[in-house]
Amino acid sequence: MPISAQMCTWQTAHAMVVKKNVGRAVACVGLLCGSGQLVAAPVAAELERPAIVVAHPERAVLLDIAAADKRLVSVGERGLIIVSDDFGLTWRQVATPVSVSLTAVHFVNARSGWAVGHQGVILHSADGGEHWQLQLDGNKAAQLALVAVQAQKLPPNSNPLEHERQLNDAKRLVEDGVDKPFFDIHFQNDRTGWAIGAYGLCFHTIDAGETWQPWMQHLANPDGLHLYAMTGLSQTLYVAGERGLLLSSSDGGISFHAVHAPYQGSFFTLTRISPHQLILAGMDGHAYRFDDSGKSWHALINSDSGSWMASTPLSGNRALLADQFGQLMVSQPQANTLVRLDSTPGVPVAAVLHTGDGNVVAVGLRGISRIPRRL
Repeated sequence: MPISAQMCTWQTAHAMVVKKNVGRAVACVGLLCGSGQLVAAPVAAELERPAIVVAHPERAVLLDIAAADKRLVSVGERGLIIVSDDFGLTWRQVATPVSVSLTAVHFVNARSGWAVGHQGVILHSADGGEHWQLQLDGNKAAQLALVAVQAQKLPPNSNPLEHERQLNDAKRLVEDGVDKPFFDIHFQNDRTGWAIGAYGLCFHTIDAGETWQPWMQHLANPDGLHLYAMTGLSQTLYVAGERGLLLSSSDGGISFHAVHAPYQGSFFTLTRISPHQLILAGMDGHAYRFDDSGKSWHALINSDSGSWMASTPLSGNRALLADQFGQLMVSQPQANTLVRLDSTPGVPVAAVLHTGDGNVVAVGLRGISRIPRRL
């Protein structure tokens, strides 16, 4: 949330150095890696080597941020995880068991949270981000996917060609190894969640990550399009991806069906702004407010912005959006417009968070940017 997912333009958002051209990363390999600091390392080493201690972790490349009650937790390149207990004024690094780039982090309460990233990594914390354990990596994920397809019992009228396609996809996962990144993770509660990523990668758990199951065949995504963001509205789950892909599930995530979106370019961010409304945004400044109760779309008009990389909910059914240039805009629900903020990070932003003290913290190429403005 890789080497170049959205490579070379921050064209596709908060995330990562992908090993394949998955269309969703940062500005260029140099940007994501902190001005040429990328060091090639054997895959096994990155999965087995803990993150190195950084002198000023708040200045490192960071890719996502979340709140664990009053604590802030941010993740980034080379397995970096940092925490703040004063709403982003000061930060400290915590130990992590891997040194792959981490693309997304999500907490369901003050203690239980997950982080995902390159090479199929899923980490879990049970103490508010203080300690982390590896739950899944790309090797295990690929093996699980192959076993699941091989164990399928085909209905009498099933299409054998479809099963063959699924089997070939699973075998390819095993052959490719751990190169597939996760881009986002979403939990409905402290037990049930999904991790999504490149080439339609999707895994599901119902036991807080003690076990993860491949879930690709539960999504209407036959082309294996990249999945970038996930959130929930009331009783419905939504997944956004490339080429206008938008999926929804009204059965608790058992099956995801295609929803017609008003734009056929990639969507990189989803934000829930009320029980029945979300903001969907992505390439070339396209942003929309979706009303789930009426199934209606409202374009959010702005005069000038790049591709939307990140968003965070605000009070009053509003959202704060950040584009590839670090510009910040606030949605105005009544007028369906976006209003630019004077205060901006001024550098590419991977994620933004409206903090408990009413201010905003952005993370990205230059680490932490705290914007002391109540919204």
